[in-house]
Amino acid sequence: MVAPSIYIIFYNNHFYVLQIIARKNGKLHFKLIDSLCKDPVVNYFLTSPTEFTYEYLSYQIQPYRSSLCAVYCIYFVNQLTKGRSIGQIIARFSTTNLTKNDKLISKYYDRLLQQTFRPTNFPYCGI
Repeated sequence: MVAPSIYIIFYNNHFYVLQIIARKNGKLHFKLIDSLCKDPVVNYFLTSPTEFTYEYLSYQIQPYRSSLCAVYCIYFVNQLTKGRSIGQIIARFSTTNLTKNDKLISKYYDRLLQQTFRPTNFPYCGI
């Protein structure tokens, strides 16, 4: 089996995550994550030939006015690389309190920056 490929796609002013997995039976399996759950990209998967299987996020977890779309995608990619399913990934998110989800993603982003940009990672640039 071929290792999964993960892509962050920017389309129609919005970021998506697409993971492609080659199955042993030769069929491809797609995981499409759109935190706004708003775009016709999902419709492509729903109306395309059944030469592949797919999963997708079927409800919105990000507020429409949020500017953290790319951070949601970074979080999703991180979780997919750990082998988590879409269901496992979104279990932490609220389906009713989308502002709470933004706060969760903001905290994730802050922790990510602290881990990545510690002064010990840049010993010669004065950070």
